[in-house]
Amino acid sequence: MRTIFRMIIMDSTNALDLTALLAPIAGSQPAGVNTPFGVKDQLEQMRKEVDPADFAADDPLKPTEFRKADWSGIIQLGIKTLLQTSKDLQVAARLVEAQTKVFGFKGLADGLELLDGLVDQAWERLVPVIDDPSDLDIRSAPFEWLDDADRGARFPSTVGGVLLLDPAKDFPGMGLLQWKQGQSGQGAAGLDKALAGTSVEKLQERSDQVARAREILGRLDNRLVEKLKDLAPSMGQLRTMLDQCQTILGQMLSRKSPGRAASPTSQAPTVDPASGKPQEQEAVGSRDQAYQMMAKAAEMLSAIEPHSPVPYLVRRAVELGKLPFPELIQAFVREQGTLDVMFRELGITSKPQN
Repeated sequence: MRTIFRMIIMDSTNALDLTALLAPIAGSQPAGVNTPFGVKDQLEQMRKEVDPADFAADDPLKPTEFRKADWSGIIQLGIKTLLQTSKDLQVAARLVEAQTKVFGFKGLADGLELLDGLVDQAWERLVPVIDDPSDLDIRSAPFEWLDDADRGARFPSTVGGVLLLDPAKDFPGMGLLQWKQGQSGQGAAGLDKALAGTSVEKLQERSDQVARAREILGRLDNRLVEKLKDLAPSMGQLRTMLDQCQTILGQMLSRKSPGRAASPTSQAPTVDPASGKPQEQEAVGSRDQAYQMMAKAAEMLSAIEPHSPVPYLVRRAVELGKLPFPELIQAFVREQGTLDVMFRELGITSKPQN
């Protein structure tokens, strides 16, 4: 057990021992065995909070006291399982959630790096073993669990709750989701108080951690497309949350330290704090780059104006920009007779399939 504890993140300077966690499991089965049901159940139970107030007074299952989720316990059990029993992406995904809960953006980045390493270095020795290509959705499921904003772990909301601003007197601190509420007029005074109480150094540290998580997520995304092809999860919800966190941290840094330049690796779409207009970025060098900048602008606008329809319209424009002309026309014109006339007049002989 001493080895296990040594590999757990215990403070903000340590990280998971990726070399050990990615290494084959000792013995004749380098992937280990399928994760035992008892371990899966324990990982699930430890992530639940139990509140007696949620039970009816006459419920025989009503607990006698409140029980917090045991995120540190999940970290310990997850590491032990990956080291000794099973190289399992679902176990690693539970570890990512727990590390984010305990260690914030650094824990998230470390967890994503573990997932990226498992996909890159251990794909052929993961459990469950994939014998039929049609079963590859088993490999996709843990990533979908992390990216689903509406069901299961709702992990993007967990990321949105990671502190951007430190707690202040009579104020519990603020993550992205709380920041959006403040921008809508709820708790604006608390936002200013928390910003005043959070150092530039702490904001920069969090910005760098988010930048690292974004970079690793992009790398992981590419690997999943390579391995899973059409079954690859988009990771779009998680990416959007990180992009918005990066945007808001950039704004906070500008307010705390006007003129402070963001590092090239951590820079995200930013806006001028006074006008709310996008700040000037590098010159557009290609069509693809222009559409990438539009997509980033949409994410920035989602963070600044979460109730505005504009970000959705910009995203739609980006999607339409990827379509060949016949499919673009069909996206706007639904009446088949009109389409036939247009295609005939334009000399388009190959019609897109519905």
